[in-house]
Amino acid sequence: MFERLAYDPAHAFAPVVHLVNLPMVLIAQPDAPFANPVSFVAAARARPDTLTYSSAGPGGASHLAMALLDSMAGIRTVHVPYRSGAEVVAAVIRKEVDVAITTVSSAMSFIRSGSVKPIGVCTATMTPLLPQVDPIATAVPGFAAGTWHGVLAPAGIPPAVIAAANTAFNAAISMSVVRQRLETAQGAEVVGGSPEVFGSFISAEIAKWGPVVRSAGIRANG
Repeated sequence: MFERLAYDPAHAFAPVVHLVNLPMVLIAQPDAPFANPVSFVAAARARPDTLTYSSAGPGGASHLAMALLDSMAGIRTVHVPYRSGAEVVAAVIRKEVDVAITTVSSAMSFIRSGSVKPIGVCTATMTPLLPQVDPIATAVPGFAAGTWHGVLAPAGIPPAVIAAANTAFNAAISMSVVRQRLETAQGAEVVGGSPEVFGSFISAEIAKWGPVVRSAGIRANG
């Protein structure tokens, strides 16, 4: 997304641990004429360049997830960038846009209140956070998108330091009070594991999202 960087993101960091994944969901106005992934994709195909979606800005998770959906579903929706993550859901509530993809944790209170309705989850399979909502993959096979958090260090850190930090973080997220807070309050999926597995995950993410960014012509400055 950047024309120039002073570092190579694929080699400048040493992976420590993959902490959590945050599932995402496609939401719409309560009176939207679609209620599930199949009907949404059908509506978008019938009205190309008409349905609008909000994001927290160019290149953010909400933007990238929708760009991936457009590409995989063969649809064309219209990106409306906002200045912050809080405005992503607010724009749907205010009916300034038709839909948005955001984290389940950001949308859940508004889903419960009926301010927005969930159309499809972006996880590959059903999620216990929204057990009544179909995965978008039921309409677009293979679709999956989400955000994640992990710990990295500068490349070149001694392996013993990486190993010690990995052990400490894995112990922390294994504590019942921490795990409950992450899963219940944040809607997060606790991951953990080794630095090597996290490194492989990051490589897979670069391979997945690079083509999406290039195909959609996404730039960090808009």
